[in-house]
Amino acid sequence: MYSKRDLEKKLSKYYVTNQKEWVQVDYSPAGFINITVVSDKFEGKSKNERFDEISRIIGVDLSQGFIYLFTVKEAAELDLFEYQFNGDVASPKSWGDLSYIVQNNLQIKPSQIIKEKDEIRTVAFYSYKGGVGRTAALVHVAVILAKRGKKVLLIDLDLEAPSLHNVINNISPNPKYGIVDYLYERAYSPTEEYKIHISDIFGEVHLENTPGRIFVIPAGKINFSYISKVDDLRVSTLLNKNVWETLKNDIVSQVNPDIILVDSRTGINEWGAFSLFEVASDIIFFMYPNEENLEGLNLISKGLSKFGDTGKTINFVLTKVPSNKDGKKKAESFWEIIKEVSKYSQESLETQQIELEFDDSEEFSEDNQIVIHYNPDIALADCYPIEHLQSTYAPIANLIDEETEQYRLRAILSGTNRWEIIDSLEFGTVDAKDEQKDLSKVFQKTSDFDKFVDENTAVIHGQKGTGKTALYWMLLRHFEESKRLSKGRLDKVIPVSGHGPFSAKPGKEEFRYFFEKFKGNFSWETFWRAYAVLRLYIENKLPPFRHAKFVEIGQILKSVKKRNDFWTQDHTNVLFELVKNLDLNLLLKDYLTLVNDTYRARDQSIWLLYDDLDEDIQERSVYQNDALSGLFYFIRAVDGQKLTNIKFKVFIREDIWERLNFTNKSHFNGRDVLLQWSRIDFLRLALRQSLYSQQYKELVDKFYPIQDPDNANEESILNALQILWGMRREKNRNSKYVGRWVYERLTDASGTTFPRVLGLLLNAAKEHELQYMHQPHVPPPTDRLLRSQSLNAGLFSAAKHRSNELREEYPELEHVFSRLENYHDICSRNDLERMYKECYRDNEITFDEFVSTIKSIGLANEVLNKGEIQYKFADLYVHGFGMKRSHGRKLVEKQRHLC
Repeated sequence: MYSKRDLEKKLSKYYVTNQKEWVQVDYSPAGFINITVVSDKFEGKSKNERFDEISRIIGVDLSQGFIYLFTVKEAAELDLFEYQFNGDVASPKSWGDLSYIVQNNLQIKPSQIIKEKDEIRTVAFYSYKGGVGRTAALVHVAVILAKRGKKVLLIDLDLEAPSLHNVINNISPNPKYGIVDYLYERAYSPTEEYKIHISDIFGEVHLENTPGRIFVIPAGKINFSYISKVDDLRVSTLLNKNVWETLKNDIVSQVNPDIILVDSRTGINEWGAFSLFEVASDIIFFMYPNEENLEGLNLISKGLSKFGDTGKTINFVLTKVPSNKDGKKKAESFWEIIKEVSKYSQESLETQQIELEFDDSEEFSEDNQIVIHYNPDIALADCYPIEHLQSTYAPIANLIDEETEQYRLRAILSGTNRWEIIDSLEFGTVDAKDEQKDLSKVFQKTSDFDKFVDENTAVIHGQKGTGKTALYWMLLRHFEESKRLSKGRLDKVIPVSGHGPFSAKPGKEEFRYFFEKFKGNFSWETFWRAYAVLRLYIENKLPPFRHAKFVEIGQILKSVKKRNDFWTQDHTNVLFELVKNLDLNLLLKDYLTLVNDTYRARDQSIWLLYDDLDEDIQERSVYQNDALSGLFYFIRAVDGQKLTNIKFKVFIREDIWERLNFTNKSHFNGRDVLLQWSRIDFLRLALRQSLYSQQYKELVDKFYPIQDPDNANEESILNALQILWGMRREKNRNSKYVGRWVYERLTDASGTTFPRVLGLLLNAAKEHELQYMHQPHVPPPTDRLLRSQSLNAGLFSAAKHRSNELREEYPELEHVFSRLENYHDICSRNDLERMYKECYRDNEITFDEFVSTIKSIGLANEVLNKGEIQYKFADLYVHGFGMKRSHGRKLVEKQRHLC
């Protein structure tokens, strides 16, 4: 047997001499050959002569299959035209086309570029079987959308069983004609002088207290003339003459609705295909949960899977479900089947191009399921809407509103050079120590900022990467910006680095030196007091040493140069001299009173900022607790002296603060701030970084303008970010919103979010997305710049980075981290006990202490599952440490018999 390509090539060589002649060959599922040849070489030849001629040319038995042999003129009279099914294909025009695409494993090309202003989103309400309440849903959804201010147009394309004109109240004026009359005249009229115009085929539904409007185009007056027109009317004719495009243009010029809702024909007929393939932007599939609807669900979902990334989506609604326990159980079982059968909505061509796997599947929650329960008021009603039942259909209206926004995004991006915009994006990490970065550009004011600038706040604690060092640097390097953000609360503040990377500081060697030198026979409080005076001297923030009482202090300080670039032996010697001499240290207390009085007279305050304490004081050393406690004793002593113009800000890692034990630690209750990023803070940072691209900013300013991101609400921020990453992770309604997904994936098990790695995620996602620029066979997403798979790649990169940070923070736990890849993200107590025994063979700590440790660092937390305590590891570290994914959320086994 010839291959399809060889046979087409052989026939084309003989019969195709110009662009009007063509050949198409395919094989049916049963193996029969189907051939269509359109060529003027058949001119003047009978049917048998044509058949004999082609049999001789190809030498194949043509007794089985369909053979169509026409001249060019004959093909035109029959409205026969060629479909190009080579490789990827254009949108199918019939169920037969779709069947061919499925059987030959072809992929439908993305639809024509959406034009921002002249394309209207059209939603087809479709059902495989009749009697499921599709039309009732359409009318009620239209009313809800109109009450929300939308202008809605309803079109009845259920031409063989029209009912829309009978079930809607108050249509005025009552149209004399319908869509069948309009289509028929434009399909078959020999001229373009039409008697039936768009204004003749629609009326308006008048509703009280409704800001929007509803227009209706009925099928037509039901009589024998109507039957004849429907019988004659062929979809192929409409398509050849672009009649639907003409109708849409007329609709825009006359009504210009926000959305069109189409009442589609049931089953697998040409008008149903026309509604779904040609007319609809998106589809809502209505069904009752039984066997015959399941057949249709399987068939149509498999076919529509071939639409790939064309932008056409399908959603599902269960209708007429009994509201009792049995009905609920039946609906839940059917939703599991829907979830399996409709996986096409999560599988597009792009998904096959990347090996990264992130299991973000979710169960169909009640919020995601749309179930319309049986209601006798609907069943017995002669017309709609029924006022008190509108809330029943609100979930469908919500779904349409959301997808209309996605449609708008496609329109926004269709007229842009997406690769140029993506390339212009620059995402920076909030790494305060990177001197090459302008921190003010990536710094995001959070809800904790006002607490931080409160002069009484002394302790700022949080996990590494939560922004402690960023706050430290903002006050020291970007003080003017900090003053702007504080709205005047910092106008009279002078920030000084008490200890930290901004200036010269003692490190691990120096702290150990002081501990060893004094053998513990000194007060760390005296160290911090002397160090504070030394730092103020280096920064030129001390009053003159004119009083004879303080001359000795001045003489000692003058022996060190005021250098800020690095710490020297001279600094250590001066500090040692001030600490060892108890008389001098007592004198320093009096001198700080002078400092305080000096700044009070100027109506100013000195703020001493302390950072890098976890790096410069040896972790878990014998003196770490005493050294840090001494700092807080010093702060309390200053408070006790009522030196109100000397304030402190100590930035300290959360676990160290929790572990720190000193007398009257409660003194700092209410004077501390735990840094935790809320979701809106996180989203604001993502938007702030995106807006540094001028091209992205222009799109936001045009379509989702935001005056001040720092004060905008979450909805506005999410709208602006939709251009970057879309609305939901995938096209189906069950998928997570992207903003929530990013926030949750960069949050650990203790609820701490890491803004530092947000830039890493977005930058890696951008670089991954740009790889697709040179892969034209992978269609880009139409409603976002960064596709889900690029965000996955970004998450993988960010998770690796954050996990490495955790390794650096807790090197003593490396034996734990190195074993995580052997475990699942959800562990039983037995699993965790096995991990504990592998890591601590000598029982150096108890199991409970081990659990407390992994919880305190945000690695895992306890969850209760069916009465059993389990340990769930944060997704951030599951990806970063290469842990195994649990697939414990088992799907309900598919049921073939649901009754």
